[in-house]
Amino acid sequence: MKKLSLILLAAACLASCRGEDLRDDFAEMGGVRCVVKGRSTLVYNPVSCQMSFNRERREFRVCRDNMADFYSLKLSAIPAENGQKLSGDVQWTTSDNLNRKKNVGFEVVRNEAGKFWLWSGSLRLGVIVQVLD
Repeated sequence: MKKLSLILLAAACLASCRGEDLRDDFAEMGGVRCVVKGRSTLVYNPVSCQMSFNRERREFRVCRDNMADFYSLKLSAIPAENGQKLSGDVQWTTSDNLNRKKNVGFEVVRNEAGKFWLWSGSLRLGVIVQVLD
């Protein structure tokens, strides 16, 4: 029984460390994108994608021109600074699914020139958004 407890504790520690690695990797990424468990689901390309921002609704959207893939994020507040905690509803597509999560906790882990890197450790999900004026 003691061995099983140690194995479970070690597995939990490894999973936690991997989550931190994913956050650090995400914070180093460039471009506007949605990342789930270390894999980009959609990367904004101005040639084949559209990006929108609604300040009043605090909503960010990115989609392919053919509307096949997208992600959207509606936040409790407009991101402003590193360390800021926000909550929001997020949707994103994968090759075979539409995913929706409500009331997700995010932290601003990086900001640069109107772009914000938002990370959810619980979902291991990161979204890079750009405030458009």
